[in-house]
Amino acid sequence: MKKTIYVLLMALLGCSGSAWAQEIERSGVEMKGFEQKSVREILNPDGALRLDRDGGYSLDGYALQLDASGKPIARPKDEAQTQNSAGSWGAGFHLPNGVDNPVNALAVYNNELYVGGNFTQASGASANYIARWNGASWSALGTGSGNGVNNDVYALAVYNGELYVGGEFTSAGGASANYIARWNGASWNTLGTGSTNGVNLGVRALAVYNGELYVGGGFTSAGGASANRIARWNGTSWNTLGSGSTNGVNSFVEALAVYDGELYVGGKFTQAGGASANYIARWNGTSWSALGTGSTNGVNSFVYALAVYNGELYVGGGFTSAGGASANRIARWNGASWNTLGTGSTNGVNSFVEALAVYNGELYVGGQFTSAGGASANNIARWNGTTWNALGTGSGNGVNGSVYALAVYNG
Repeated sequence: MKKTIYVLLMALLGCSGSAWAQEIERSGVEMKGFEQKSVREILNPDGALRLDRDGGYSLDGYALQLDASGKPIARPKDEAQTQNSAGSWGAGFHLPNGVDNPVNALAVYNNELYVGGNFTQASGASANYIARWNGASWSALGTGSGNGVNNDVYALAVYNGELYVGGEFTSAGGASANYIARWNGASWNTLGTGSTNGVNLGVRALAVYNGELYVGGGFTSAGGASANRIARWNGTSWNTLGSGSTNGVNSFVEALAVYDGELYVGGKFTQAGGASANYIARWNGTSWSALGTGSTNGVNSFVYALAVYNGELYVGGGFTSAGGASANRIARWNGASWNTLGTGSTNGVNSFVEALAVYNGELYVGGQFTSAGGASANNIARWNGTTWNALGTGSGNGVNGSVYALAVYNG
């Protein structure tokens, strides 16, 4: 019985020129014109070729690549080739997964996962510092050389039906956008107009609280007015957190989260609203307060991540004490007092915490550590409320480099 096969499949089998005719003759295949077919139509969700009734097609001995025009082809592995910027081939090319440099932020918007960071390519195609993943493929935000933004992205949040993007950039979609911009699914827009749109220095954190978008970073003005490292955007205009010269905090804001009806702010500061607040503080919509009293309020070094889990606020960073007691890079605040994750000298993790997220009833912790609760855990671990666990077993648990962002998408 004859089978029908498309030209694209023959390319994936690694056949070319006269080899096609020989392969067709041997298998009794009937060629069906030069009708084009999407790769997605012949691939399983895991990227494997979809099997036919006779067992399918094998890519053993071949490597999937891109040709000079960007089309996928398969070549014998012993002829593995690379495409340079001029479109010619050299050694070692393969279809790249993921992005080409670090990821700093993740968020889900319009049923897609948005990814921000330091990269300029996603799966080998142009994507300037931000891209989206729909569960099967990557795409840029905008078209042409002006897609995305022109420098690093550090924060993402959804507000009023749009995706807000913060970082170190000064343009979005090719137009002026000072360190923050919004994407409506089709185009980019600024927060404010003219030369004073946005803020005057980098944005590191975003969160929605009391119907407004709160923006934290290293800036000292928002919309052209004084705003010390944190400000709020109501969809039309900018406002500060407090009044006068002591509004906001006295150094970088790195993390924001809403807990128990208040906005919690973490970072590199030691004052909030002009009063002592060691690296973390809370804003109730009207005034600032510290977490704890006296000189040991807060923690003893920088805060980089905040998340709510099991009715408590979890705080991660570079600190080794919270409320004056030992707490290794992560601690929890119940609204009145501090507690550790585990007991004794092995509570917490052994180096920086950079990211926190809740998944399947557990708290996931990412950073630069190699142990959690005293046991091996490579840069990511989970806390179930009582004990620490690694992701995977043996020396290969976790990942082989720093973790900066976590988010839950499609389960």
